[in-house]
Amino acid sequence: MTRTDAIARINSSLASGRTMSLEDAEAITKAFLEERILVTATIRNHLAHYPGSKPPKRRLKLTVDPVTNTAYVILQDFDSDEPRIHFVSHKGASLKGLDPKSGEW
Repeated sequence: MTRTDAIARINSSLASGRTMSLEDAEAITKAFLEERILVTATIRNHLAHYPGSKPPKRRLKLTVDPVTNTAYVILQDFDSDEPRIHFVSHKGASLKGLDPKSGEW
């Protein structure tokens, strides 16, 4: 099941007012867990090895790395050749209000 299918099932259940079946709940949970695994794999397998592989966005001073086969991007910078993950965001979300200086390292 894809993320889109999972969201459609949630919306259908809410719209109909019915209780979601256990099978639907398990399938939806599995779909979101698979995306979390892809985000983690991107961090471990790519960003950890190539922290400065892309130029940063000018305003944010962070690189924006898409997570393949998901709707997410990772916003990060690096220090001493190690990545620092600031945010994991939906790729369609506005980055306008993000403040990377709000986190403490």
